[in-house]
This record gives sequence, C-alpha cells and structure tokens, in this order.
Amino acid sequence: MTQAAGPEPDHAPHRRTVVQSVAAMFTAWRRLLDSSAGALVRAGVRASRAWRAWSAQWLLLGEYHAKSSLPWREEAGRARETASAVGLRAFAFGMLVAGLVESEARNAWMPAVATIILEVLWAAARYVIIALTVPKGSVDRWRLGTAFLAGLVPYVFGATPALRLMALAASGHLTRRGLIGAGVPRADASRAIAWSFGGQVGVTAAGWVLRAGVALLAGV
Repeated sequence: MTQAAGPEPDHAPHRRTVVQSVAAMFTAWRRLLDSSAGALVRAGVRASRAWRAWSAQWLLLGEYHAKSSLPWREEAGRARETASAVGLRAFAFGMLVAGLVESEARNAWMPAVATIILEVLWAAARYVIIALTVPKGSVDRWRLGTAFLAGLVPYVFGATPALRLMALAASGHLTRRGLIGAGVPRADASRAIAWSFGGQVGVTAAGWVLRAGVALLAGV
C-alpha cells in the first residue's frame, strides 16, 4: 500500500511577508522621491530668492552711484544703505584676495597679514582725515560714513598693489561724489579728498622712492 501524501505546506505567510516587504520598499522609495522633490523645490526657491537679492543689490548700487552727487532724497534711502553695505563687503573681499595673492607671491602668511592690516589702517585714516577736514556741521557722521563706505566698492578688484592704487583713485572719485550729495560743499569735498586720498598716494610714493633708493645704495 502506498502511503497517503501529507498536507501541502502553506506558503501564504511567506507570500504575505514578500508582499509586505515590496510594499515597504515602494513606500520608502516614494517617500524618498517626495523628499528629494521637496528639497529640490526648496533649493530652487532659495536660489531664486538669492539671485533676485543679488541682482537687486547691484541695481541699487548703480542707482546710488549714478546719483550720489545729487542732494539726498528720502526715497533713495534703500539704495544708500545697500551701497554702503556692498562697499564694505567689496573692501573686505578685495583685501582677502590681496592677502592670498601676497601670500602666494612671498610663500609666507606674514606679508599677507601685513598687507591687510595696512590697507585697513589706511582706510580708517582716510575716514578720520575726511571727518577732520570737512567743515563742522556740513555733514553728520552717519551721512559721512555712508558716503565713505559706498566709495570703497572699487577695492573689490584690489588684488595687487597696482590694482589697489587704481582702486584708491576710483574710490576717491566716488567718495567725493558721495560727500557732495551728503551735503558737503564741492570745494570742501575736493579738499577733504585731496588730503585723505592724496595723502595716502604721497606717502605710498615716498615709500616706493625710499625703498628704491635703499636698494640702489645696497647694490653699489
């Protein structure tokens, strides 16, 4: 006699486990896609806002410098604030690049630090000289600071000594226009710029001549 076959194994639990695993993987994959899509959308929104803000600041900067020699108007306050903020950031960026260039050229970090400190001290000295030179009561310190900081924007290109000299000249021109718009009479604004910016040019030129003379004597 043949033995009767036993009951067939029940594969239902195994099938349910497989189905559940596939469903869980599908759910995780869908959540990953939803999360990635949401992150991309948020990143796109942030990038768009950053681009609009970046573009707007340059438009406001151009608006300020195009009319900086005209009397201040209340509705142009945002352009003035933006111009002063951009000028300060441009100066900081330019000095950072100048320090990196100097460090690479000298293969040392001390000349880079010295360059940055020297330029910062010169900028502070120019501001103090202007504040002392303009007639008392012709401009308040806030207006003076706004005009001065907005005039620093050319220093964004001040990576080398020659470029910084060009930036100094351009900064003097922009600062003079800003001072006139802030209320300083033209003659007084020109005199203040001559003493502050021209004084730096004179001292720098004298230093170059002195170093050239020392090098010449050392080579004799």
